[in-house]
Amino acid sequence: MDHLPRLVKALNKEQVRYFKLFASRTQQSFERKDIKLFDFLRKNEEDKEEAFLQKLYPGESKNAWYRLRNRLLSDLNKSLSVLHYEDDAFVHACHMLALYKFFFSKNLLEEASYYLRRCERSAESIENYELLDIVFGNTSAFHMSHYR
Repeated sequence: MDHLPRLVKALNKEQVRYFKLFASRTQQSFERKDIKLFDFLRKNEEDKEEAFLQKLYPGESKNAWYRLRNRLLSDLNKSLSVLHYEDDAFVHACHMLALYKFFFSKNLLEEASYYLRRCERSAESIENYELLDIVFGNTSAFHMSHYR
């Protein structure tokens, strides 16, 4: 059994609802294959996947099938990340660090500095010294790039 069916079956009601909202964030009038696959995996066993594959992609290579599965897994991961990023202080601090990295790469230094400070405060509050070490390493890199 691979990861995707286990993940889909492990989702609770709130996570399923949020994923469907997340997946339908763009206006599309046709039935989406990723939503069909998601619903299929929620209701069926993995050994029935081959029949579903033939229904979605009759006579085609399996490349499209694997791309669909990977896209569904990626969207599920993003959905869960957005839904739960404030549930845990460490995860929230990691998100602040990720936002710092994003703004720093765009050379938006004031915005980057703001998120780095938020990450530092979060890491201090939970006493996560490994994360603080990363923050301080990025702080020195930030200051060095600021003076160039």
